[in-house]
Amino acid sequence: MKDQHVDENTSNQTGENDWWHKYVDSSELPQQEEVVEDQPLEDPWWRKVLDFRPTKLQLISAAGITVVVSAASIIISLASDVSSLEALVAEQSHFKSELEERTSQLHARGEEIDQLNSLLATEKRLVAAKQQELEKRQSLFEKHKLAAESEIDHWKRPMSKLLGTLTDVYSMKLASKDPIYGEFENKEEVSRRVQQSWEELAQDLSYYEEYRKEEALLRVRLLESYAAEKKWSQVKPEEIDWKSAGKEAEKPMILAKTYYSMAMHYLSTGNQADGQKSLDLCRKYAAEVKGDEVKLAYTRAMLDLLKGRQIVAEDPAGSLKYFKSAIAGLDKVVVKVPSSVMVRSEFAKACRDGVMLSMEGNDAAWGEELQKQAKQNASWLVKHHPEVKLPHLMYAELDIAEAEECVRSGREDEVEPLLKRAEKSIKAAGGDVVLESSVEGVRAFIAWNKGYLTKAKQEMQSEINKVSKLVSREPANIEARYRLSALLWELSSMHTDREGALKDGHAAAEQLRILLKAGAGAREASVRRMAALVLSDLGHLSAEKGDKTIAKQCFGEAKQHWGYLRDKWGDCAEYREGEAWCSYKLRRL
Repeated sequence: MKDQHVDENTSNQTGENDWWHKYVDSSELPQQEEVVEDQPLEDPWWRKVLDFRPTKLQLISAAGITVVVSAASIIISLASDVSSLEALVAEQSHFKSELEERTSQLHARGEEIDQLNSLLATEKRLVAAKQQELEKRQSLFEKHKLAAESEIDHWKRPMSKLLGTLTDVYSMKLASKDPIYGEFENKEEVSRRVQQSWEELAQDLSYYEEYRKEEALLRVRLLESYAAEKKWSQVKPEEIDWKSAGKEAEKPMILAKTYYSMAMHYLSTGNQADGQKSLDLCRKYAAEVKGDEVKLAYTRAMLDLLKGRQIVAEDPAGSLKYFKSAIAGLDKVVVKVPSSVMVRSEFAKACRDGVMLSMEGNDAAWGEELQKQAKQNASWLVKHHPEVKLPHLMYAELDIAEAEECVRSGREDEVEPLLKRAEKSIKAAGGDVVLESSVEGVRAFIAWNKGYLTKAKQEMQSEINKVSKLVSREPANIEARYRLSALLWELSSMHTDREGALKDGHAAAEQLRILLKAGAGAREASVRRMAALVLSDLGHLSAEKGDKTIAKQCFGEAKQHWGYLRDKWGDCAEYREGEAWCSYKLRRL
């Protein structure tokens, strides 16, 4: 800016000099004819020049003044510009100082930013490391969570089954005590469901080493449960870890009892082959029983009972000897352990079977003694363990047998109190279809004796229907089939028409044949005696009808039964007379 002013001054000075030379020397100077136009003659040139000078000076002075004024103005302007320039320089210096200060601050801030960036980078690395650690922990947590959930899920099934099993067991126990709906409860289905739940629970427990004992114990309980329900195909002792269950010492006794029950079942159903196998296994494990003499005596007695039941059909006398030995052994055991429900129950059952055997043979005195012992043990069990069914049922059997004897001897006024007492015992035992039907059968027979024929036959038919359903459910139930045969025979005797009597009589005979074919156990003699009587009646009715062929078949079959009884069970008068009468009828036909 300063340079600009200097150039302008220099230009002005040069211009002034140039201007002077221009107008003095140049031919381009203006002419002055107009100034002296009133002169008459033309003046000489020098006059013109002289006349012209003042005017030029005036012009020069005016121009100078103008220049001075212009210069002054320029100087003033220049001074103002210089002042402004100085102000600008000062401001520039201030700005420069401020800029340097700001630059210094920016440098300082830059260092701070670098430090912050460094810290930020460090923080990012730490955050990244923490993030990785967090992800690892999250992954580990998820794994533990999945493992825990898997563990929980794994336990949910057995726990669910266990709770369901407990519910089923409670339901089964509750229903069995219900006086109204007890008979409607499908106990077999509930039991099957419980056993299935136990099987699944044992399978789930098998995955855990720490619960091997519980699994083994559960399988022992399953074996006992299947044996109690005669599901012999499910009895698999080889699958049990007896050591883990802590039952190695008890194993021989448990298996001896199991195979004892199995042998009883097979022998009672006529399956001699499997019965013999089971008996051999029973003897094998019984020989391994270790402990006190009481257990050994009990085991030997139970084996004698089993052997006696096995040979009862072929060798009744030998069977009776085994029964006597077994009952004597159990009697000693009862003295040693009088509070044992199991021993007293087995003793009472042995006495009852012994009574059946002795009464049909030639040892009635011993049978009467056994009946007293059976009643004594039943009385003790009822008093000390009223929850046990067996003694109540035994009392009911005795009262029913006495009531039937009263009917046969014509003492009908003594019958009803005995039947009511029997009903009370049956109710205390939780009910029994066979004995209940026996009670009603006696009442129906009394009604028939009094002349209420239609009512008597209807009541008898109703009881036959009940027992028939039981036999359909339990075809191996000897007592149920025996009672069904007896009821059919009684109904046959109530008919006033020959065809009705023949129909029900043949139905009774068929049930007795099934029993004998399967094996009637201690009922062998009783079944054969009833069969002989029923067939004799059928032979007589068929002969009256004129059907000699059927009559001969019936009398011939009856004669075989009487002969068997005389040969195997003793040469008593009843057997001899029965056989002789059948022979007579056959000769007449």
